[in-house]
Amino acid sequence: MSDVKYKTIERFAGYRFGDDGSVWSRWVRVGPQISKSRHAMSGPWTALRPFKSLNGYPYIKLFNRKYTVHRLILEAFIGPAPKGMWACHENGVRDDNRLANLRWDTPRNNSRDMIFHETLVFGEKSGVAKLKQSQVDAMRDAWESGN
Repeated sequence: MSDVKYKTIERFAGYRFGDDGSVWSRWVRVGPQISKSRHAMSGPWTALRPFKSLNGYPYIKLFNRKYTVHRLILEAFIGPAPKGMWACHENGVRDDNRLANLRWDTPRNNSRDMIFHETLVFGEKSGVAKLKQSQVDAMRDAWESGN
């Protein structure tokens, strides 16, 4: 028997969220896809498979809008985000959405976590970097030596 605990969020009727990071739905299609209202909340609970965004965070589409899974799990179990707080991962792993790994925290502390876990992308690791660090160092050496 599973020890997963589930909670709901009032604004997302027909969905439930597991403390293991899972998202479940009872919505089923009951007619042709022509109309938006061709779904009913009458099916068995079915686990949804998140999509992965370009930045590595899993997200789910609920009512035709994207939501990151870590924010949904925190909202279901802890409550809505306090003003100015971000959803943070304790271990720095973006797709580890277990409740035990999540917390609401400040953007500053989230940045500290990213530095600690070495997940903050800057310098030549950045997708928009024009130069490698070795090239920058060579240019600085040339400048300092007058070449």
